[in-house]
Amino acid sequence: MKFISLLVFPIIALGANPIIDGVELGKEEKIKDVIVRSAEKSDSRIYLANYNAVFNGSFDKALSYVLDFPKRCNNSYRKERKLTEKDFECIYHNDNLIESQIIKDLKVKDENPNIVDRFVVKRRIWNKGLHSYNDLVTVTKETPKENEVRRLTVSYRLLKDDESKKLIDDPVPFNNAFYYTMGTYRMAETKDGKVTVEYSYETKTDHWFLTSSMIQGSIYSSIANGTRYAVDGIQGALTNGK
Repeated sequence: MKFISLLVFPIIALGANPIIDGVELGKEEKIKDVIVRSAEKSDSRIYLANYNAVFNGSFDKALSYVLDFPKRCNNSYRKERKLTEKDFECIYHNDNLIESQIIKDLKVKDENPNIVDRFVVKRRIWNKGLHSYNDLVTVTKETPKENEVRRLTVSYRLLKDDESKKLIDDPVPFNNAFYYTMGTYRMAETKDGKVTVEYSYETKTDHWFLTSSMIQGSIYSSIANGTRYAVDGIQGALTNGK
């Protein structure tokens, strides 16, 4: 890797609870089959969500959905778009996303031969105010397991401003209450024609309100809903393209 590592903090099993950043996460809560945990570290709070699913259908279609970030947005915000055309039609509705723009031409390349795709996604979001940030997306070829034809990992990680500027011209400014986020799809095509997806989402915040114990239930629910949205949309793409 010529530029930066993915900064994946190790998740270590300790009994029933994993450890992230040297902190043992709390007891899991299951919300609509999504497992959510959290823990405090200094003035920050770490959240982790996990959700697995199995689909019947084309692996290539499932992968195409996962990577098609611009089509997941909210048409009601079309007048607020600055990166994409205002008449562009969002195919997959996302309540908070104004727009996403993919930038493929990166200033710094990664020579890892297992990386099959790598790009930056500029995001602009409306959630009680305008927020923006850039994600680095990496698609990596993995070794298939015994019952699998192929296996890929798709990860996206929020970039700091200095990281964004090293990779692309004119990144959107970082403006988000969560200073670290990383989502990971571990996807496989099985020999019996199924698509398995293991999805994890990790995020961290030091925002005074979002670290409050009084709103943990609300944040858990929001993260669980977002996690299900990230995965369950694959079913619609496989069955009818929406």
